Amino acid sequence: MVGQPSLALLKLSVHDDELWIESPTNGTLKLKQNYHLKSAKVVEFEFDGSKLRTIDCGDEIATWFEKVIDKPGVRLLRHVPEFEYRQNLTISKIEKSKNFPLHSSCLIINDNSVSDLNKKLPAGMYASYRNFRPNILVECKPYSEDNWTFVQIADVSMQFIYLSERCQKITIDPDTSKKSDEPFKTLKHYRCPKNGKGLQRKPTFGTLFGILNEGQIAIGDHIYAKQNVWKIHA
Repeated sequence: MVGQPSLALLKLSVHDDELWIESPTNGTLKLKQNYHLKSAKVVEFEFDGSKLRTIDCGDEIATWFEKVIDKPGVRLLRHVPEFEYRQNLTISKIEKSKNFPLHSSCLIINDNSVSDLNKKLPAGMYASYRNFRPNILVECKPYSEDNWTFVQIADVSMQFIYLSERCQKITIDPDTSKKSDEPFKTLKHYRCPKNGKGLQRKPTFGTLFGILNEGQIAIGDHIYAKQNVWKIHA
């Protein structure tokens, strides 16, 4: 379902043993976190060059998503620990537990970096951290997250994979699902690193990390970061 702007309007929350997915047009879908593998419908599909076994979440849930994105033939698939993980990892083998994310399980965005971006946007334009869909939102000196090589939050430790290269999806307004040319256009002016041949790449914003040690984190936890210094701007 990549490339469906209406998905930006969904709000997720966890309530006891349920994952709630709230849609402004189709009510709230409640998914049980528990599952029974023996009675589940197991399906195999190919993702990023790997064949994966997953659990199909059923027709009722599929119908809910079809209404949300106004598209037939949608299925919600779930990975469970009993099944194998994706082998041909595109970027790194730091974390073995990732399956559906293309590059890593964790994207960190700095709210103060977003504030700095907003100062550079045209008058009347505004970007939210939600444009960038982070797993973890932090507050520190703008763009200092660019140089973090290792992060510790409570019992969770993470290792730097790479700076997150952004595409046109960040131009989708998370409140309306409408698209524009910002903030992608502005980021291209000051957040485009160059490769070894001097060619400009996509703009970067946010940092991708691989999870080394799992655990629980909470809002307000302290973040301990080891940093390196490398040139990322053109």
